[in-house]
Parts: sequence; structure tokens; C-alpha cells
Amino acid sequence: MQSKTLVSVATPQITESDAQQIAAAYVLKNIAESFEVVAGAYYYSKPHDRKLWRFFIRNEHGSVGMIMVDPQTAEVMPLTDDEIDIVHEKAAILNARKRGVPAFGEDGYVLCEYARRQANHYLTMNVGLQATPTDAVFVPLERPVWQFLIEVCLPRTGTIGVFGIIDVDARSGEVISLTDEQIQQIWSRGNAAAEFFSQKAAV
Repeated sequence: MQSKTLVSVATPQITESDAQQIAAAYVLKNIAESFEVVAGAYYYSKPHDRKLWRFFIRNEHGSVGMIMVDPQTAEVMPLTDDEIDIVHEKAAILNARKRGVPAFGEDGYVLCEYARRQANHYLTMNVGLQATPTDAVFVPLERPVWQFLIEVCLPRTGTIGVFGIIDVDARSGEVISLTDEQIQQIWSRGNAAAEFFSQKAAV
């Protein structure tokens, strides 16, 4: 008889208010004073395998990220440099959206996060298969592009493979359309991989 793993639901050692103050101080020091920390929740974080205080980071236009505080140690789960960059880019995207324009960086090219969203929308509308753009690379061609790998995921299995590449024009933010042949190849390979992993999980 297999034993079951019990997940301990520990009582938080710090209150929501204290955790929010800790998170706010971190955001002020490491991100910017133009952001605030709101809407706390005590929940189980699967990646961290324990319960944490979670808060949203937002600016005047909306939510731009999340930050978590360990209720036992009263310490923020630190954001990586890439995660902090994404917070700033999401804020810039919200600001640009209010003006009805693409979100550009100081280099004159659309922001990586903006390009990723454009690619994600295109894949959702034209490919499906839970295809998502990942691993962005800026490619300084004569027509500069943000290049993304196309990953296909299954709800229970997660990522099952990379089945193509999609580019976004770095000057305009427009997706460079995939050909019918490229889309068909993603479908055929993605569906074959999905069927294989589904059968494997059923064994």
C-alpha cells in the first residue's frame, strides 16, 4: 500500500499587512516608486512547494506582475533581473495602450514583451494547439525581428516540444505571418506528439 504525501498547511507567522509592507519595500527598492503592492492572498505555490503571501504589483493603469513573501521567514521571494525587466515592460505596454500605440524601447524597437504578446495572439488565432512563443531572441537583420520558438503544451503533460519559429517585426510590432505549409507542419507534428504523450500517460 502506497503512503500518501501530506502537505502541511502552516499558519502564517506574519500578517497580510506586514507581508504587504515587506513586499512594498522590496518593490520600492528594486523596481520603482511608481508601483504599488495590492490584493494579498495566502495560497499554496506549487513551484515553491509551500504556502506564501502573494501580492500583485501594479501601476496607475493596471497589474504588471506578482510578488511573494515567505510567511515563515518574512522575506520576499526575490525577482530575477528578467522578471523585473518584464514588470517594467508590462507597465510600458499599458501606458502605450492608453495612447493607442505600440510599446517601444529606448532603442527604437518594440519591447520584447510586446512582441511576445503579438506572437501569442497570432498563434492563438491561427495555430491553436496551445502553441506559445518562448525564448525570445533579438535578431538584427536588415529587417530586425524578435524571434520566438513555438512550443506546444498539454494541460497535464506540460511542454511536449518545439515545433517552429515565429518572428515579429521589431520596428512595427507586426507578426510576420507563417505560411500555410508552416502552420500545417506545426499541426501535424504537434498533434502527433500530443497523441504520443497522451497514449504514454494512459499506459
